[in-house]
Amino acid sequence: MTLSRLFSVIAFVGLCTFSTQSFACNGTIIDDAQQALLKKDLRQWPSETFGKGTPTLIIFYDYLCGYCKRSDIELENYLKKGDRSLKIVYRPLGKLGPVSQNISRSVLSAARQDKFNEFHNELVHYNDTPDDTFLMKTAEKLNLDIDKFEKDKQHPAITKMLDENNQLAKKLGIKTVPSFYLESCNIPHSMTEEGFEKEIGDAVSNTKAK
Repeated sequence: MTLSRLFSVIAFVGLCTFSTQSFACNGTIIDDAQQALLKKDLRQWPSETFGKGTPTLIIFYDYLCGYCKRSDIELENYLKKGDRSLKIVYRPLGKLGPVSQNISRSVLSAARQDKFNEFHNELVHYNDTPDDTFLMKTAEKLNLDIDKFEKDKQHPAITKMLDENNQLAKKLGIKTVPSFYLESCNIPHSMTEEGFEKEIGDAVSNTKAK
């Protein structure tokens, strides 16, 4: 069962908050300036909320990255178990060439018809390179307005989002994907279900202790 059957994507209604209190971080603690960069324009990106929606997990990734897909499935497995609390913000980079760029534009176009989560899951669970045929079949499967879907892929707002996202990745020093930002902690590598359990569990405990 995919996440699309369990949870629905919701839009941000305000800026996410980041904890300034330290917690066990299997990565690097980012400074206030980096946190400010992450918060800027965060609401425009697709997001999912589980439980109370804290803490916040921001994911920089690419749909042609196998480690990104595997980490997403591990996160999906983590979220299926127990009463979870988390807000996920998805920030595709589309930096691995024209095909990658086209896929990112497609999923962000689907988001403009409130179908990001469903389209995202189709991509994550597809074991081949998503070409134009697959992307179109997915759009049809999800009952998207095809004309709007195709037109929105080239929408200036999506172009701006991807350009600014890649600029932000450079400012943050992101060299590989996936790269996770959990509150003030940057984890620049793929993760397992157990890894998510530990890192998110620690962050949740820290939030409750505040």
